[in-house]
Order: sequence, then structure tokens, then C-alpha cells
Amino acid sequence: MDKTNVNIEPLFTEIATSLTKKHFLVRTDDVISRAVAEDWKPYVDLAFKLHTTFTNLLTAENTFISEKTAFTFSRQLLNIFDGLAYAVVSPEISKEILEQIEVAKQLHHDNMPDMPDADSLDDVKAFTEKIKKLVSQYSNSMNEAEVKLRELTTKFIFAHTQRLLTLFQSCESPLEKAFLIGLVAYDPPPYYLWARNEIFFSQLKTGNYRLDFAVQDTASGIKVDIELDGHNYHEKTEEQAVSDRSRDRTLLQQGWKVVRFHRKEIEEDLEGCIKQASEVWYSEKAG
Repeated sequence: MDKTNVNIEPLFTEIATSLTKKHFLVRTDDVISRAVAEDWKPYVDLAFKLHTTFTNLLTAENTFISEKTAFTFSRQLLNIFDGLAYAVVSPEISKEILEQIEVAKQLHHDNMPDMPDADSLDDVKAFTEKIKKLVSQYSNSMNEAEVKLRELTTKFIFAHTQRLLTLFQSCESPLEKAFLIGLVAYDPPPYYLWARNEIFFSQLKTGNYRLDFAVQDTASGIKVDIELDGHNYHEKTEEQAVSDRSRDRTLLQQGWKVVRFHRKEIEEDLEGCIKQASEVWYSEKAG
């Protein structure tokens, strides 16, 4: 995923274009358009392309990432882009787009010429030309609205892709990279912790410590430290164990809740580890 010879830009541009088409159909609020959007077949093709792009790359570089996790990551990433685009991007400009469409419809309606006398060829030709012009104006307005939505959707998707790449590149071990990929794959909606740069951090420095992953919500005061141990418990030296306990006590005194996962846990049940970490955050938030 961080290899320089893998160019993901064309794929994510295609994703943005496809999601734009889907959400534009939805936002026009047309019954037929909604039916088309709900059965959006290019979505399946995009999911497969994401899968083929990332699966071999992720699993070849990291033994902690199974093919199942890589596949789920690809599918979920597309779902996240789709959901966030609908929840954030589309409503942000839907009012402006719909107003533009309504203006086009009204222009089309107000300028619709009366049916000409069928006996007058000149009147029929003039009528036809007016209709063509109105259809062209309406089509141009619709196209402009769709282009505007595509530009914002593309910007949005690339911003989140860059966010994910930045997090991935900040990881200092295959174990941390596997956890991040697992977080994208298995963290349940609607929170998408990794995408929330205001509360989710990798390698956060606090005091004398640097946290592998941290959820720090200033508004609610929630602070969760997620630590990944490269050694199993019995492989730790006494000094390492003492240092970890001292560190955890200090963070606890500072209001942090520390959650630790060992290498073997990640290796055997990454999905379960992600769900446990998510439950800590969600339970803290609910409390």
C-alpha cells in the first residue's frame, strides 16, 4: 500500500466518478433514477477492482493480514466512501444542485412553445428548434450540476485516501499496519474511527510516551490508548513487563484507558481484536 510503483489515483478517480453518478441520480429525486441508483452495477466492478489492487499487495507484505481481511478491507473501504459521500458531500451541495435543476425545469416549462398548426411546415420547424434548444439548456444545467458534485466527491475521496495513507505510513511495524487495515475492514459503522482525524491518531506523543493508536476526544474527555505488543507475554523480559506496567499506570493517572493486544492475538483473531477495541471506545462514549 505504500509502494511507490502502485498508482491508485486512476482507480479512486473512477470510484469518485461512479459514486457521483449514483448519488446524482438519488439527489434528483426521480423515481426511475432512484431505481437505477439502487441497482448500481458498476459498484460491484469497483469492489472487485479494489480487491485485486490491494489483496496481493497487503497479504504479500504482511503475514498478519489474511486474504479475508484484505478482501473485507477493500469492500468496506468502498462502502465507507459511498456512505460518507452520501452523508457528507451530497447533502452539502444537494440544495444548490436541486435549485439549479429546478431552474432548468422551470425554464423548460415556461418557454415551452404551443403546438404549431400541423399544416404549417415553417411553424413545425420553428417548434422543433425551440424544443431542441430547451432540451439542450436543460441537459447543460444537469451536466453542470453533476460536474460540480463529481469535483467535490473526488476531492472528498482523495482527502480520505490521503488520510489513510498517512496513517498507514506512520505505522512503525507490520503489526500496526495490520491493525489499521483491520480497523478499516472491521470497525462497525457509523463512526469510522480512522477517518476522523480530529480524534483518531497514530503515534500520538503524550508526555514521555508515544501511543501506537489513540482515540482522544477533547469534547467528551474520552482517551483510549491502543497498544500492540510485538512479543507475547511470556516472551517479555522482566524489564519490559515492569516498564509496560509503569507506563500503563502513568497513563491511567492521566485519564487514559489502555487496551493492549499481543502479537498472537492479532495473528489469530484480528477481527476480534478490532471489535474489542471498538467496544471500549463505544462504551466510553456511551458512558
